Amino acid sequence: MRVPRVPRPTDDDGFSLIEVMVAIIVMVMLASVVAAGLTTVLSLDRGNRSRSVAASLVEQQINATRLAVTASNASYGTTNLSPAPVVNGTTYTITTTIEPVSLGAGSSPCAGGVATGSGMTVVRVTVTATWNRMGGIKPVREDTQVSPKTPLGTTTSNIGISVTNAAGGPVVGHNVSLTPGTASTMTDSDGCAFFAGLTAGTAYTGTVNDLGWVGTDLKQSAAKLGGNPAAGQTAVGQIIYDNAASLSLSLPGTGAAYGAYVMPNNMPYTLTASGLKTGGSALVGTCYGSQTCYFNSGTTYARTVTGLFPFATYSGWIGDCPGANAAPDTFSMTPGGTTTAAVLSGGAVDLIATKSPGVNVPPQVVTMSLSGCGQAPTVIRTYPVGTTPAGVGSTAVHAWMPYGTWTVKMTNGSSVTSGTVTVTPANTLASPASLSLAVS
Repeated sequence: MRVPRVPRPTDDDGFSLIEVMVAIIVMVMLASVVAAGLTTVLSLDRGNRSRSVAASLVEQQINATRLAVTASNASYGTTNLSPAPVVNGTTYTITTTIEPVSLGAGSSPCAGGVATGSGMTVVRVTVTATWNRMGGIKPVREDTQVSPKTPLGTTTSNIGISVTNAAGGPVVGHNVSLTPGTASTMTDSDGCAFFAGLTAGTAYTGTVNDLGWVGTDLKQSAAKLGGNPAAGQTAVGQIIYDNAASLSLSLPGTGAAYGAYVMPNNMPYTLTASGLKTGGSALVGTCYGSQTCYFNSGTTYARTVTGLFPFATYSGWIGDCPGANAAPDTFSMTPGGTTTAAVLSGGAVDLIATKSPGVNVPPQVVTMSLSGCGQAPTVIRTYPVGTTPAGVGSTAVHAWMPYGTWTVKMTNGSSVTSGTVTVTPANTLASPASLSLAVS
């Protein structure tokens, strides 16, 4: 008896290599999605646990502060709990602010003034908690109002120092010291440092002094007279203070060259900004203080100016003589940032020494001078702009100069020829100013 033969399948059994690879890719993608989801869940869980711990720490601190304020005289100001609590490897910063309740237009005693004497029976206590690796979680904050054991007195005075940044916002967590005396406190969330129980009729000054920060007078230490309030009164002073900015300036082209036009050595650069103050007057100068900011070959025609208050806009120009600011460069500043910019102010000028056609022109030493410079009418700036090469009929030097009307001298031994030339913003490389002098 013969057993029927089973026909062989026309295709091989199992999966193809392509099918296996597709399956692996799908599994990897699914694993990535699951891993990302787990990471998010764990991060949210850690954030929730940290926030719960922070809320507990805030509650403990506000209860302790409330008890201290009602049991003794209120110690006004802002402080951080020390040492900072560490829970499960996370460090928490607990900030406490005690300040009198404002009766004026603002929520801060620096904004609207405070009641004093028997009428001032309430202070506000604010406790805030932050921690490392907060991510997008907001700080935990709690406020309460309590009656201090002793209200602000009628025989003492108070000072509020408001510290704001270039944008007008509060500068938070900076120490303000008060003189005379040794009192100091940190600015609160409104940028206010409040001092109570001071000697009435005394002139007090509040000062901030933080590395890398400057006031509108470009000094790291910024001070403001808080006034000399009478007994039972509060005076308020404002300090404008921000993270210092820097300006990195360079000339276009190679060295001092604007194409074929070269700027002389020792050329100052003048900076100014609306609101920039020193000694109560507007400040305009060659970069300020010890930063003389002169362009010369020793600095490869690049300068970095540091310690600038971050006003939104600065203006600058080469030179410091009359008319030099006809078309200034402008720069935008950001707190703590560095602005990099090319110096484009100034204009091109051709200074040509001539003789009759076919006659050799001896080399001429060329200088340009202008009076009334450096904010002083008696100051004369004189710049050597080069020596003309030997030529026939005419020869020239090409200079890049500040705007203004300059006196030009060409000297060859005892022979001096002079004239004037005006450099304006219209004198671009394509349209330079020009002065031709017939030399002997």
